[in-house]
Amino acid sequence: MKPVKWLALILLLMWTWAIRVYHIGVLVPPLPQVTHATAQWISKSEIGINQLLLTGDAYGRGLRAGELTRHLLRLQEQELSAQLFSMIPEWLFKILEVPLIRYFWGIEKHLDPWMLDEMYGIAQSAPKEFERLIDSYTRQLAYHGLHEVGQMMVDQGGEDMGCTVVAAPVAGHDWVLGRNFDFEGSRTLDREKIMKWVFPDSGLAYVSVIWAGMVGGVTGVNERGLYLSLNAAGSEDHRRMGMPTSLLMVKVLMFAHNAAEAIHLLESENTFITDIFVLLDSQSGELYRIEKSPRATEVMRLRQASAVTNHLQSPRFAHDKVNQMRKVQLTTEARSQRAQERLRAPEIYNAKTARELELPVLKILRDKGPQLGNRRAIDPLIATHSVVFNSAERILFVGQGPALTGAFLGFDLSASFARRKPVLVRALPRDQVSEETFAQLHASRKLVTLAEHQLKPGHCTHARELIAQITWRESVAYYQLLGDVAATCDQDVTLAVKHWQQALAMVPAYRKEEEALRVRLEGKL
Repeated sequence: MKPVKWLALILLLMWTWAIRVYHIGVLVPPLPQVTHATAQWISKSEIGINQLLLTGDAYGRGLRAGELTRHLLRLQEQELSAQLFSMIPEWLFKILEVPLIRYFWGIEKHLDPWMLDEMYGIAQSAPKEFERLIDSYTRQLAYHGLHEVGQMMVDQGGEDMGCTVVAAPVAGHDWVLGRNFDFEGSRTLDREKIMKWVFPDSGLAYVSVIWAGMVGGVTGVNERGLYLSLNAAGSEDHRRMGMPTSLLMVKVLMFAHNAAEAIHLLESENTFITDIFVLLDSQSGELYRIEKSPRATEVMRLRQASAVTNHLQSPRFAHDKVNQMRKVQLTTEARSQRAQERLRAPEIYNAKTARELELPVLKILRDKGPQLGNRRAIDPLIATHSVVFNSAERILFVGQGPALTGAFLGFDLSASFARRKPVLVRALPRDQVSEETFAQLHASRKLVTLAEHQLKPGHCTHARELIAQITWRESVAYYQLLGDVAATCDQDVTLAVKHWQQALAMVPAYRKEEEALRVRLEGKL
């Protein structure tokens, strides 16, 4: 046979394999279902934070939720896909799509049927223009793996988007918890955050702070006062497939009546990355830090004021290389130390009631670090949501945003679950950082990034035009950029060194940033 024919035969076999993988990898829709679910949407213009109230069966909850949030589903997919294709060209994504489908082939077997039913319901309202990537139902499942994929990228040297939890005890067994959920996938997830109240046919009612389309959760409390939140972590322990931890979290909220039942559920499910769960049983006052990797679950009881960030503390992971990398290269250790130091403040230590702790805990969550926007801060102004939970009064405060700039609205959970509607009781004040400053800082970050991209191929004029538009200049990245412009475009070593030294003095968030600046300085001095 001629080489051309051999090549044609090989290409035909590869194409046949790809088509087979693609079709088998697409989720099979469940059987037609009859639903009796109900839903109600209360917009943030009415109550301050979007509220979604769902009752009934899983498919119906998803169907009704999708109908009510259709506009947000489209906006989120537009922003997320734009961000994806800014890193990976769409044509390359299409090439990688088949190997990825093959890699995660069969992951739906690790999910409970009700999870898939709810996703299928939501998928009926997903935007059709993204069918060019893959069908809506399969996309729903893929989006629930974003956390896992994102943390795998962090473990390969990417920047972390670290979450921080602080816990302060008071009056015996009561606690006040504060939690920042940092994620930069889309600012819509912040602007249009949703308090999702679920009253399922089977299981306990719960509320979670999340965004449109999410069946899983990252921060929530159920009707028994069980608080659960999720912090990313990393270890050398990996499994190819398992249950996404955001879905496992919701399963715990729905079916655990107390801490013991919650721990049992967390131990019994297989996951495929490493995460940290913070679990509080408001009834008993038991607070736990639970470090879960695919093959191990380490349960640690917390009895004193504590901080949880994004590295593991169990002896099991003491010598884990990935965990050590996170501690040395990323911001988790710095944020943990800042939080622990602030938890020793007299206003925390001397508080007599949970209410007295609410503002001091919020103050810790709003710690800005060396300067606004520095990732070593507890609040680097990137959170998509933040909460304060008073376990004594069962009040969940949720920040209006953006990030932690807005007021925190307090919801009486006992009354809300009993009446099946959100009951507002009081609020915690807004931050000193204004929304205008927040917008200015984020716009300047983007301009710095764009200018850096222009400078790499030597487009000095374009880089300078972008720099002239920057209004927020107190950042490591800005002064590093000025130094790079002086060195590359002006060949002015003295000025470049001045700017790089200023950037170094501002405390780079990541080890690689510090090392890059030192390399520049050593090469010029």
